[in-house]
Amino acid sequence: DQEEEARFALQNPDLYDGDSAGIDVAFVVDRLAISGDRFRWPNALVPYSIDASLSDKAALIKRGMNDYLKNTCVKFVPRTTEANNVKIFKGQGCNSYVGKINGQLALSLGIGCHYVGTIVHELGHALGFFHEQSSSDRAEHLIIYLENVSICMQSNFQKLR
Repeated sequence: DQEEEARFALQNPDLYDGDSAGIDVAFVVDRLAISGDRFRWPNALVPYSIDASLSDKAALIKRGMNDYLKNTCVKFVPRTTEANNVKIFKGQGCNSYVGKINGQLALSLGIGCHYVGTIVHELGHALGFFHEQSSSDRAEHLIIYLENVSICMQSNFQKLR
């Protein structure tokens, strides 16, 4: 069913926290965003392209991008010739690199990922954000009951610092 597909789409054991690629914890800061200008999108403009495999989901993806436009200074713009850009495609699960990389950043929206909230979440990784439950000050805000978390998912609750 759809709920189960969505749950498993975020559980890639080969990725940090199940959906984040290219993590070097040396660049993590307490604000749960990657640090360093080289990981930031210049002028808060993020060039993107949507692969043909997701052409039927383009309007949904743009709704997720519009959430950032309405609530932040970040603007997703269609890619023209930019070498550094986000390529959104239908891959295995929901995952993204964290922050701008040198070249094309792959953002996967596979089966179970076609919800505005999931799209906003993965776009957040592409912008440089990590998961809140990994915050170094999480104990001040959260109580995590690891006994209620599947063993294969417990690594998603490790503090970054």
